[in-house]
Amino acid sequence: MATHDTLTNSFTTMIYHLALNTEWQQNLRHECQSLCLGPNDDLPYENLDDLKMSERTFKEALPLNPTVPFIPCRTTGDVVFNGVKIPANTPINVLPGFTHKMEEIWTNPNNFEPDRFSEQRGEDKKH
Repeated sequence: MATHDTLTNSFTTMIYHLALNTEWQQNLRHECQSLCLGPNDDLPYENLDDLKMSERTFKEALPLNPTVPFIPCRTTGDVVFNGVKIPANTPINVLPGFTHKMEEIWTNPNNFEPDRFSEQRGEDKKH
């Protein structure tokens, strides 16, 4: 499940957001076409790393609809969090759906903005 379903859900979420944002459909279409050798050729495997807009679009889909709702963990030592002592070996959960919506980290976290992962904005690099 961890590989198959998460990847399937991620691609489904990306396609959903592309259906809602047709300008990005066009952006990705043009990006793929520009990397093909000829008008009727398939995209060469060697050019996959050049699909920068496609990569940003995929990365943008994940925070909007996280495929993993929580990540179970345990503290490895005593921790103080927000003034509360959490003893070693305490089960805790990390909630990606919450952290991906934090406005102190992400600009307009509820909007579909793949360019937040561009080199110019680099929101994924600032935290």
